[in-house]
Amino acid sequence: MATPWFGVSSLEFVFEDCRVDAARKMLWRGPEFVPLGDRAYAILLALLESPGVTVSKRELFERAWSNLSVDEANLRVQIANLRKKLGAAGKNIISEQSLGYSYSGAVRRIEGLEATPAQKHFSVRPSLSRPVGREPVIASIEQALNDHRLITIVGPGGIGKTTLALEIASQIDGGFLDGACLADLSQASGPADVAAAVATALERPVLGEPLADVLVFLKMRRMLLVLDCCERVIDDAAELADTVLANAPGVSIVATSREALRVAGEFVENLDGLELAPEGPITAFVAAQYGSIALFARTAKAMSSAFELTDDNAPIVADVCRRLDGMPLAIDLAAGLSSALGLEQIRDGMDERVSVLTLGRRGGLPRHRTLDAVIAWSYDSLEEIEALVLRRLSVFAAWFTLADALAVIAFDELSQGAATLAIVSLSRKSLLNVDLSAQLPEYRLLETTRHFANARLDKDERARAADTFAHHVLARLVETDWDSMDVAAGRRLALGLAKDVREALSWAYDTGADVSLPIRLTIAAERAWVEISLFLEQQTRMHQAHAWLIKHEIKDLELRAAILTGVAAGTMYDAKRTPFEAVNDAIAATRAAGDRARLSRALIYGHFFYESRHDGRGLLIAEQLVAEAALDDAYYARSFAEVLLAVSKTHRNEWEIARALFKGVIDRTARDVPRSIAIYYGSEILPFALAGIAFIDGLQGFTRESYAHVDKALALTFDRGLPQGRFLILSRAACFLSFVSNDWDRARAYLDMLEQPARDFAPWAFMASAFRGWIAFSEGRVAEASELLERYCGVNIPSGTMFSAFQIALAEVRLTLGDADGAAAAAQKVFDRRIVEADVQVVGPALRVRADALAASGFEARLDEATALYRQAIENARLNAALVFEIPAALGLARLLARRGDREVACEILEATISRAPEAPGPVRMEEVKGLLRDLRRPTRTVEAPRA
Repeated sequence: MATPWFGVSSLEFVFEDCRVDAARKMLWRGPEFVPLGDRAYAILLALLESPGVTVSKRELFERAWSNLSVDEANLRVQIANLRKKLGAAGKNIISEQSLGYSYSGAVRRIEGLEATPAQKHFSVRPSLSRPVGREPVIASIEQALNDHRLITIVGPGGIGKTTLALEIASQIDGGFLDGACLADLSQASGPADVAAAVATALERPVLGEPLADVLVFLKMRRMLLVLDCCERVIDDAAELADTVLANAPGVSIVATSREALRVAGEFVENLDGLELAPEGPITAFVAAQYGSIALFARTAKAMSSAFELTDDNAPIVADVCRRLDGMPLAIDLAAGLSSALGLEQIRDGMDERVSVLTLGRRGGLPRHRTLDAVIAWSYDSLEEIEALVLRRLSVFAAWFTLADALAVIAFDELSQGAATLAIVSLSRKSLLNVDLSAQLPEYRLLETTRHFANARLDKDERARAADTFAHHVLARLVETDWDSMDVAAGRRLALGLAKDVREALSWAYDTGADVSLPIRLTIAAERAWVEISLFLEQQTRMHQAHAWLIKHEIKDLELRAAILTGVAAGTMYDAKRTPFEAVNDAIAATRAAGDRARLSRALIYGHFFYESRHDGRGLLIAEQLVAEAALDDAYYARSFAEVLLAVSKTHRNEWEIARALFKGVIDRTARDVPRSIAIYYGSEILPFALAGIAFIDGLQGFTRESYAHVDKALALTFDRGLPQGRFLILSRAACFLSFVSNDWDRARAYLDMLEQPARDFAPWAFMASAFRGWIAFSEGRVAEASELLERYCGVNIPSGTMFSAFQIALAEVRLTLGDADGAAAAAQKVFDRRIVEADVQVVGPALRVRADALAASGFEARLDEATALYRQAIENARLNAALVFEIPAALGLARLLARRGDREVACEILEATISRAPEAPGPVRMEEVKGLLRDLRRPTRTVEAPRA
């Protein structure tokens, strides 16, 4: 920054018809300002300070290129440029052979009072509410001021343009010799008012021609002029800015407006809302890093010292900020009401389109006291047709293309051509956001603007626009070719459609004019909801549609089949609250409608219902699915049916049959299920089959092969972007195997991968918390482990084999805490879940934990029973060569036998377990088995007591 003018001695040099203002670094030839670069100015000043004296090249290089090494040609170029700029005075710059240069003419040096009097240094005070989260924008504008003399900050009302301009002016006025000055144009209504507002800001008398006086005043100044609120006098403000820039070379301008000035040389800074947190769970620490939430917290704290941003309220604050599009004024107003209304009421009030829009604050600019006032400031200045278009566009909740808009709003007296021109104009005035990064430009109304405009639709206008919009959304959903898009594009589209569907459904249900419209919208929207993991919304809407079917006695078989299948999908997303009757109803309805695709879905959901409860009836459903697949021409029908049959066989101890089924599917599946099918199945054929083999291999101790299958399956689900399939494979194969094997490095890595899809859906996040509890136990944080595992197991969520695994982990935690009875009770819960009498996945682990509890009791009378239980657990594991379950039972038994003095038999137990291990690398705990065996063979070693 340059040194400020105040406090600096005045100094001028006058020669020929030229004058140099040394403090302001300004050169004048007669009445004309002559722009000079910094290096040319440094050379000229060096020559004028010592007229008639040769200034060495070395000194000139030091003055103009301090600490830089440059060629002498650079100096010659600068001298030639100076001679040209000085006109007649240029001939007085003399080259002194190879020594340097001098100025040979007369130079008058004027200092102190003789020089141009020191001018008032203007300054701008920053806003009382300093901007939050705007550091990158401030840096961008400060950098732009080095290259541009006109910066226009453009954005909608309430986005923080004035606050930002004040902050910039207050920070950088020291870089301008005469400081910075702000002119408020909000009350101006014509060119004379604009000039008068600037004159008033410069403390000049407002005379007959204020612009002429302003130009005379600014001509000799180096200062920053802020023109605030230009939008209502945009043409007049642009003309004044253009005139000032042409006649006052030392003045730079920062303007704020809801549209650009469109003046030559203008640099436009489009100001968006503050940074928003993504949807999903968020902690207070992470939330505070987002500018929108930081602003909310600052204001709420100022209004009530009791306010604290916590892990509990951070998601609510983040949601409020998202709904307000990160608009600082809206956030400030909402936060200011939080102590009186509460966060939940603020959020719910926005749903009702009241409260925050109409309530406000005292003080400040009148147009900034409520959000209504902010938007009305722009709305009231619109042409009638622009206001009409804005009102009709308010039915859109998400981004829309020009074609979307015209399909919805161009009716009655509004032609497509007029609507197009109005949309372009509204976007220029910051009432429509524009995204030019898409294939076609897309537009969106900020939520606050949309609510304002929607409230101004009259009854008939709203009915026509909303009905047209609802049918347009339905057409888009039906016509979308999801399978032709890549995953990222599909998700972007689904996010926007999901918002519009909510609006369309709200209208369709409220009017009831077409009783089938809500049903058709719900069916068509299911793909969008599932695409972006809005499983709870999918279920809520399906149940709502089902109730509507019943209420209006809609008998259409296809509609009933589609809705009932959607309801049955809850077994995949929220198995605890979806009864099997829903699956039965879906199966019956799809059979009646002859809808084979949805019948397959219904049967799959029935299979998932039973398997998630570790219930043997899943086999019956799988067999039905196989029978149906034999009648289906789809290439994937048989393969998927056989995969589910293999899953059922796995749970019934028929591992070799299951392996053969999985392998057969993998060998013959050259291509996978279309995404439009797989996304409803919950997974795809190849990943599911690979995970099935990985499950069997892992439990049998084939560690390398198991993890290779898991990683390949995960790679396929990542490629296809199926969060359900990824979660199933991670939770029921990758995490299950690594956790029960005590392979903690892999367990942590897989859990990190699991957290990503889990954050989008509460039941998945709940399971992830149980895995975190298990990790905590492995790291010795027993209290934390107990809290997380007790909470998960206490809810009894159907989660297949994982529920048994979590119960076993909980039993071990209880045993560590000295609660042997509690451990035994948890083990009994697992034992009671067996599908067949010798269910390897539950019986062996349950018996082993019960044995651990007895062995840890310290009562000699219970040790025989513990020994018997350990042996039963080992025998059960060996039924299917489940080495991972055999190892902890063998370790427990060996330690108990050694403790009772029977070291030889203990060694035999361990040797038998080692003999069953495949080639290395085997299970992680096999090294523990080998280590204990070595210890037992050393007679002098003391063997540790049995442990879980």
